[in-house]
Amino acid sequence: MCKERGFALVELLIVIAIIALLLSVLMPALQRVKKQAGTAACLSPPKQWSLWFSMCMEEYGGCFMEGFSDTSKGAGSNRWRNNPELGLKGEHSFEQNHWRTPSVKGAGYVPLFLGAQRYNLWPQPTDTPPTFDGEQWQGDSMGRICLNRHDGFVNTLFLDFSAGKVGLKELWTLRWNCPYNMAGSWTMAGAVQPSDRPAWMRPLKDY
Repeated sequence: MCKERGFALVELLIVIAIIALLLSVLMPALQRVKKQAGTAACLSPPKQWSLWFSMCMEEYGGCFMEGFSDTSKGAGSNRWRNNPELGLKGEHSFEQNHWRTPSVKGAGYVPLFLGAQRYNLWPQPTDTPPTFDGEQWQGDSMGRICLNRHDGFVNTLFLDFSAGKVGLKELWTLRWNCPYNMAGSWTMAGAVQPSDRPAWMRPLKDY
C-alpha cells in the first residue's frame, strides 16, 4: 500500500515566495502599461480635433479659417492659427504673424489646440505664469493653459496634427506665432531662475 504524500510546509512557502517575487517584478510593468493606456486615452480628444481642423481647411482651400477669431470651443485654440485678410490689423497683432496653413517648417513645435480653462488664446513670450494653479480664468494669455491637470503636463495637438504631452514650463518654449521668441524670459534659455517662478511650478520639470 502506498501513502499519498501532500505538500510540505516548506514547499508551500517556497511557492508563495516565488509568486510574490513574480508579482514584485510584474507590478511596475503593469503600472507602466496602465499609465500608457491613460495617456493614450487623454490624447484621443486632441487627435479627434485634428479631423475637425482638417474638414474646416477643406472648406477654405487648404488654409485655416478666415479672420482673427474662430468657433472652436471647449479647449485652448491657438488664435495665432487663422487666415486673416491681408492689410487688416487684428485686435492683438498684425495679420502676418499668423499661421495660415499647417504646411510650415517646424510645424511640430507650433501648438494648435490644448486642454485649457477657456477657449482661444493669444500667448506671448512675456506672459507671466499664474501665481497659483488655475488663477488666470480671465484674459487670453498662457495662464489659461498653464494648469496642473496631468502631473505637470498639458495634452497638445500640434500644427502637423501630431498629439503629445507638453510640460507646463515648456509652454513658453513653443512657437506660438511666426515671430515668437522661443528663448524668452520665462525659459531656461532666457536665464529664468527657479525663484522667478510661482511656488507651485518650481517642482515641475525645467525646459
